[in-house]
Amino acid sequence: MAGNAEVIINIAGRSLFSCGLEVLNTSCAEYKAVKSRIIAAAWKDGTISAISLPTDKVGEVPDAPARPEYVKIAGKNDKMKQGNRKAFAHSVAHAESYAIDLMWDMVCRFGPGNEMPKEFYDDFVRIADEEAQHYSSWANRLKDYGSFYGDLPGHDGLWDSARETSSDMLSRLALVHLVHEARGLDTYPMAVARFTKSNDEITLTFMEKNHAEEVTHVAAGIRWFKHLCEKENKEPIPTFHKLVRMHYLGVLKPPFNTPARDRANMGEEWYMPLTKEVNI
Repeated sequence: MAGNAEVIINIAGRSLFSCGLEVLNTSCAEYKAVKSRIIAAAWKDGTISAISLPTDKVGEVPDAPARPEYVKIAGKNDKMKQGNRKAFAHSVAHAESYAIDLMWDMVCRFGPGNEMPKEFYDDFVRIADEEAQHYSSWANRLKDYGSFYGDLPGHDGLWDSARETSSDMLSRLALVHLVHEARGLDTYPMAVARFTKSNDEITLTFMEKNHAEEVTHVAAGIRWFKHLCEKENKEPIPTFHKLVRMHYLGVLKPPFNTPARDRANMGEEWYMPLTKEVNI
């Protein structure tokens, strides 16, 4: 694990693509988070201004990011126990560490090739920054519980979805950002009940902030999904349904956090039809 070593990243004269690729090729989850925060700040203040440079190998984004060796990956059929706060916090920290990679993969894999506007990069760099903060919140809380990230195994399912959609940006937005991220909103009420029962005010405080930010992450997914559909002259909601049925095994299952989804501009017409089996 990273310990207390200082993380240094040289951003002078580099592009956003180059810096994002460095995060993807960094194995330590803590280093990924710190580097993401440094890059995001540099993008925001204009220190990094180029999306990509002629020397960047934009076609060589890795099929999978470097991941920490200290985190054991469970088998696909292994169920993870979430009966206590430590197990739950570990599962969320694990998901947030993957979310960092997913945001940089979106920037590096799909941005340059799709001629996306600067606002696209602004959104996904901001989200990468916030996911880094979320990871750090949960990883630090694990230490308060006498644990650490890597103390328990984690699943690789999020990257399975990323791999499944690596060749198509609309499919990636649909499956990762509008299915999996939206499912994260659905788990919030249960998590609040869990930590309220434990009188864990520290966790509840940062969870509330994280949840409010996650709503904007889903909203960004909706925004850019619609943007691409408009470019390709496609109807967003039918296109979303088609792509989810192509790439997602089974149907979406309630409960849904309808108020949070509504705040993310994801009304029931987006997801309720996907709760039923359809022959295609």
